[in-house]
Amino acid sequence: MAATPPTDRQLAALKARLLTLGGVRFQFDWVLREQLSAEQVSALLRDGEAFSGSSARLVRGGRVNGCHQNTAAFVAKNPSWFNFFGLALSGGIWRVHSWAVYTDGPHLRRIAETTVIMERYFGLPVAGGDGVPSLAASAAAGHPPAMARS
Repeated sequence: MAATPPTDRQLAALKARLLTLGGVRFQFDWVLREQLSAEQVSALLRDGEAFSGSSARLVRGGRVNGCHQNTAAFVAKNPSWFNFFGLALSGGIWRVHSWAVYTDGPHLRRIAETTVIMERYFGLPVAGGDGVPSLAASAAAGHPPAMARS
């Protein structure tokens, strides 16, 4: 069964939230509807976390435009990192994106970027290590929902 695409109201709410963080545009709505589900947008609106790109470091070896698969592969090799999915800001445009996050305490966070370092990131941890953006975050293995392990 295919995922339900987000509604116009959900996309408008997500866009409004992201614009408070910066940027001026988004990928086309048809791209957002194709790459985001209604469940994912609801989770992002409810629990999404914002990150500055200033802590991002480029990780070499990934495919251009392959952020979801690149990040899943990176996290599989580096299990202390978390696979995140959401949107990232580059050149004033918010795009659907995946990246890895390392947390050492409540305030120290580093980003591993597998394509191009972005200005801002907004997202949630991905549940599962296959790179498929499924935000069924859970407290499995003792991790709180906000930091579900990949």
